[in-house]
Amino acid sequence: LGMTNAQINAGLAKIKPEKGRLNRLRGINGSTLIDDTYNASPDPVRAALRVLRDHEASRRIAFLGDMLELGDQEVAQHVEVLNAAVEMADHVHTVGPRMAKAAASFLDDRRSSVTTHETSAAIAEAINAGTLLVAEGDVALVKGSQGMRMERVSEALLHPDLDAADHLPRQSTSWKQIA
Repeated sequence: LGMTNAQINAGLAKIKPEKGRLNRLRGINGSTLIDDTYNASPDPVRAALRVLRDHEASRRIAFLGDMLELGDQEVAQHVEVLNAAVEMADHVHTVGPRMAKAAASFLDDRRSSVTTHETSAAIAEAINAGTLLVAEGDVALVKGSQGMRMERVSEALLHPDLDAADHLPRQSTSWKQIA
């Protein structure tokens, strides 16, 4: 189309991802949040983990919710994804029974880098209470199936100057009322 590389790159730099789709945002305490909470399946989770791995960071923290609707591959896929996560992140926080079961299958030191939580609301509460700390220089990836409501975690990690409704999926009053 007759465009230079500089023009193409300038145009690409202006692209803003859709809410919940690998959106890089300012996080609390000088951290960086990678919000990828729109939905999840094994291949996109592994791709998001590679994005996390490639970020310069003091610590790389993955917040991963269960992946739903995987059928008879459910157990194996959660184990594979969690194996990838512990290789690419310094610490992994999981949400849901499928990820907890995958973490319980670890019989070696990988298990010490994983913390399991029952709900995304529990993680958000811990972040808001200051018992789960994300610090300056940390990069946090948040990913999980829609039903796990991982946007709650992203909202807790989002810099207070940013409006969650402008940057995160499922921020309407009706969505927020769903348990």
